[in-house]
Amino acid sequence: MWLALPFCVVNFLIGPIATLKNYFSYPLRGVWFALFASWMGVIASQATFWNLYFSLSSESLYRRISILTPLVILGGGAGLLGFAFAAWYEEWRVGDLEWWENGARFYCLLPIIMVTGQAPFFACRMFGWSLRPVNASSVPTADHSNQPMSIADLLLATAAVAGAFTAIRIAPTSTFTKPEEFWLMAAVFCCLASCCSLFGGVPLLVLLHYVRHPLLRFLWIVVVLLVGFVVACLILVYFSGWDELFNEALFNSLMFSGILLWFVAALYSHLYLLRRFGWAVAPRP
Repeated sequence: MWLALPFCVVNFLIGPIATLKNYFSYPLRGVWFALFASWMGVIASQATFWNLYFSLSSESLYRRISILTPLVILGGGAGLLGFAFAAWYEEWRVGDLEWWENGARFYCLLPIIMVTGQAPFFACRMFGWSLRPVNASSVPTADHSNQPMSIADLLLATAAVAGAFTAIRIAPTSTFTKPEEFWLMAAVFCCLASCCSLFGGVPLLVLLHYVRHPLLRFLWIVVVLLVGFVVACLILVYFSGWDELFNEALFNSLMFSGILLWFVAALYSHLYLLRRFGWAVAPRP
């Protein structure tokens, strides 16, 4: 819970940072893009971190939901306040909607995005991975990681998933000319959340547990960044053509690599602090 305050501060600042684009001339516009990319990476890392906690924690399902729900509401609310400040100070908006209409859509999409982001970590839980104290004897809490879910837990989990699908069904879609556009946007965000967990969170857990040398960890992160950069270049070249490789495609790939760099670095720092406070994600011995 002590991480809630810095996470809320980071989420609030994304709105004011978005408005800073107007204060950078074209030659210095890359500075703003680097700042914005780093902030987006940090926000993606905190969402992945909370999904990791919810999926792999050894606490009861009721306690995990009671902790995660207010954190998501507070973090999302802080981000909306940041965009409300941007709308008030710079008349900044996304599309044709007011900030509160975008906020309503955001809150409707958030539950299903969190659920899809948790799926890869629940797969790790099936293979015995869980978040547990490094010295189990020093923490008297019960370990629920090896216990099958009770009927009450199954009903609670079903209600949570049903609530996520209900929220996305009532999301405002009046600005979309076709309903398929909204569902495509929702699918993209859900895929991004799942990819953050699958290709960022899960490999990082394996890295921290099995690789002890800091240099080998650094080399692994460099390889991941290079692979992400190459994949982004290939995807953008496929859609825009080779003529745009050293123009739009290369620039967007660099921005994607910046987001990926800060995502990995921030998530690594979260897990490192978690270990420093006596907790670690590890498979069953």
